Amino acid sequence: MYLVRYADDWIILTQTIENADRMLKHVNKFFKHRLSLELSEDKTVITDLTKEKVKFLGFEIYKEKKRFSEYVR
Repeated sequence: MYLVRYADDWIILTQTIENADRMLKHVNKFFKHRLSLELSEDKTVITDLTKEKVKFLGFEIYKEKKRFSEYVR
């Protein structure tokens, strides 16, 4: 799992949708009870980056297929 953050914008990258759901619940609970903050439902998205792009800080984030399977000499 990776967390990418810039100021109050952030993105969490996980391997599975199940992990993303679990992390969203934990983060939402932490923000609400510890920081008295609420996540924006409009901006909070769980998506598969192999199928759909997501915008983050003005950039489109997505996953491409691996281009080379071995080191080419």
